[in-house]
This record gives sequence, C-alpha cells and structure tokens, in this order.
Amino acid sequence: MALERKMEQSIKPVLVEYADWLSERWKDEVDQTSMKLKVQKQLPSKEFEQWANKFGKSIQEPMGLVMDIGAKAGMKDLPGISVDWSLENVEAQKWLKGYSSTLANTVFTTSFKEMTDSLAFGLSLGEDMFQLSDRVRDHTAMIKQWKALQVAQTETIRAYSQGSLQVYKQSGVVERKIWLDGQMGACPLCQ
Repeated sequence: MALERKMEQSIKPVLVEYADWLSERWKDEVDQTSMKLKVQKQLPSKEFEQWANKFGKSIQEPMGLVMDIGAKAGMKDLPGISVDWSLENVEAQKWLKGYSSTLANTVFTTSFKEMTDSLAFGLSLGEDMFQLSDRVRDHTAMIKQWKALQVAQTETIRAYSQGSLQVYKQSGVVERKIWLDGQMGACPLCQ
C-alpha cells in the first residue's frame, strides 16, 4: 500500500498539471464552431510527447522500486536457487523504460480522447458553451481526483509481477507460468 501511495504521489503532480493545461487549452473557445474544429484535431505531437516524457520519467522510479520488491519475492519462491538479479539488469531496464513510455502514451492518448469524445457528444446534443465548459471542468476534475490512484493501483501490481517474472525467467528452472484460479466456474485449464 505504501508503494502504491508513493507511485500515486509521484505521478499525481504531472496529471494535475496536465489537467490544468488541458482545461486551459479549451478556455479560449468562444463559440461552437471553433470548439468543433478543435475537437476534430488530435493532440499536437510535440505537446503530447512532452507530457508523455514527463509522465514516463515520474513513474519510472516508483515502478522500479516495486519491480525490485517483486523480484525479491520471486527469489523467495525459488528456494535453493541462486539468481543474480538487480534493477540494473538489462532486461529490467529495457522493460521499465519501454513500458513506462507505453503507459505514458496510453494515459495521455486516452484522457485526451475521452475529453474530445465528451465535447463532440455535447456538441451533437447542441449544448451551449457553458455546458461544454462544464464538460471540460468535470473531465479535468476526474483526472486530478482519481486518475493517479487508478494508474498507481494497476501499475503497482504490474511492476511487482514483472519483477517476479524476470527472476523466474533468469533462474533457468522455471519453464512456464500457470495461473491458479480458485473461482467457481473457471475453465478446466484454469482449475
């Protein structure tokens, strides 16, 4: 829980700043025609890249910490087997940098698309500028209030699992992973 909180605290300032920027981006629209034109545009690649890079950098350290803890837990699952693993491991760094970049792109692409879809829907309903402004405010409030927590919860689990998986692979004794699912109604492969 503390690691999840650390990850949330690391990425929340970036998401709050992004939400403010996103809100500001729509602030100067004075009529529905200019709003329609802006909704149809994609996020400018240079700005998008800056946000994605900033977010990717903010999440790498906490993900690395969680990944390291997952790796240590994975080592405990392999008693008597020595695995020389560290976060500086080439595969670990490759995954960490690649995944944090993919995650950043996904978070910002999704949030921008959600915003433009909401505005496009409002425009199709004939909403006035006050109603459209409310949509922007509501969307950016959602980003500020819970997006960091949502990402932190998901990515803490992912980084922990990735650390364990890397240790298992590096051990040379683990050939495959089998998911154990005790849920009723699970398929025969999962039981």
